[in-house]
Amino acid sequence: MKFYLISLSVLLFISCEHEPIMPIVSEQEACDLSYVDFTNSILPLLRNSCATTNCHDEITHEEGLRLTSYNGIMDDDEFVVAGSYKKSELYESITEDPNDDDFMPPVNSGIAPLTSAQIQMIKDWIMQGALETDCGCDTTSYTFSSDVFPIFENNCIACHSGNNPNTNLLLSNYSEIYQSVINGNTISRIKSNLTDSVMPQSGKMDDCKIKIIEKWVENGAQDD
Repeated sequence: MKFYLISLSVLLFISCEHEPIMPIVSEQEACDLSYVDFTNSILPLLRNSCATTNCHDEITHEEGLRLTSYNGIMDDDEFVVAGSYKKSELYESITEDPNDDDFMPPVNSGIAPLTSAQIQMIKDWIMQGALETDCGCDTTSYTFSSDVFPIFENNCIACHSGNNPNTNLLLSNYSEIYQSVINGNTISRIKSNLTDSVMPQSGKMDDCKIKIIEKWVENGAQDD
């Protein structure tokens, strides 16, 4: 009898193991519900933190991963499992022990580890269905905390934070960002059309994001 009960329990457990069933949500519905936006939040973060030279860009594509587009990110069924961050290798790699070989980005890469907020954003995106959305960009809103800082966080902090920031430029908080935009250097870099001087290195930000930063500066670059 005990064996029968144990066997039944195992069968019930196995029968409950299944892939998450994600509700069908349109892009517009996802944007209206304030889902994490792939195009404006997830993609630039992965491009600047993971799709770098000798890692997961289009040329080197370490381990066959090309993290420069939605199709590349979703190409491996185990890398991102929509609806299950626990089964997604992406989430596992960014929360792994930094001393582990699978930790991403590698500690010796010169790229800063993802922040807790960035990790949570990726987790939320996966749990929301890992949708390919593009919710656009609103230039009528340009507060630092809600609009400007997320742009720098997802596009710049990977290279410009920590003890050895690229070009000795730190962009990880308000005071650092404020100083960089006031002297004009950062604005000229993000507006540059020259491949060797544009920032971020993964490619020029879209004009809408640049406009948000410019309007924030024009209105006093307040910490609001």
